[in-house]
Amino acid sequence: MALGGMIVSKGPYRFLHYPNYVVVMGEIAALPLGFATLCTSVFHRQCSHCDQRVKNAALAGLSHAGQA
Repeated sequence: MALGGMIVSKGPYRFLHYPNYVVVMGEIAALPLGFATLCTSVFHRQCSHCDQRVKNAALAGLSHAGQA
């Protein structure tokens, strides 16, 4: 606040003296959630890829056994 300035009492300042703190707390809470989502999606992709390889190998083994 500038020296001699007026105190703002409109908008979000009616309810909170420092509304930016609410935004910062929300960002701090959301960042780990976003990172956890990214890690979870990468983990699920890796598991899906491994599962797909195992299933393809099993199906390839069945199709070769049926031809013999």
